[in-house]
Amino acid sequence: MDKETKSCHFCGEEILAVAQKCKHCGSSLDSPVKLSKGFGGSILGTPIIIGLLALVIVSGLPDSQAGLLLTNTMIFLCIGLTAIFIALEVRKARSLQPAPASTGPFIWFIATCLIWGIAYPFYAWKRQEYGYRKRLWSGLCVTLFFVISMATTIALLEERSNTPQQQFRDLINEMELEGW
Repeated sequence: MDKETKSCHFCGEEILAVAQKCKHCGSSLDSPVKLSKGFGGSILGTPIIIGLLALVIVSGLPDSQAGLLLTNTMIFLCIGLTAIFIALEVRKARSLQPAPASTGPFIWFIATCLIWGIAYPFYAWKRQEYGYRKRLWSGLCVTLFFVISMATTIALLEERSNTPQQQFRDLINEMELEGW
């Protein structure tokens, strides 16, 4: 006997067409809730914008110490903003359609703050549990771009800061060789 199935509009798993509750995510299917886009654009856009600002503006600053301080501030700003956006999106989704098996906004906020490089793309993958579109590949690409842009900015600033120090060390070595 072949039973008719459909996909759960919250988690995407296959369920019986007559089901009133998803057996995978626990969402109620009798009155479907259509979620808006959420904060997906802000979640993906924040690291891109901050990474581009760091590459274009910060790496060109003449004072490398101020540039390094600004880069670190931008990293903390990006982590904090994306953690807030993720928590707000989860809170909004859970208020519209409570799913007992899903992780709450506070846990996502803490995880994103503590282990951003892992929690950020992981949340992009798990968004489907909250009724939003899964964005695993976008999350991975954004994470990679942000990490590379920040590492490049820091490397450029440190290279610039090491040049005068190296010149000073070379001058001291020359003076010691000449007997000063």
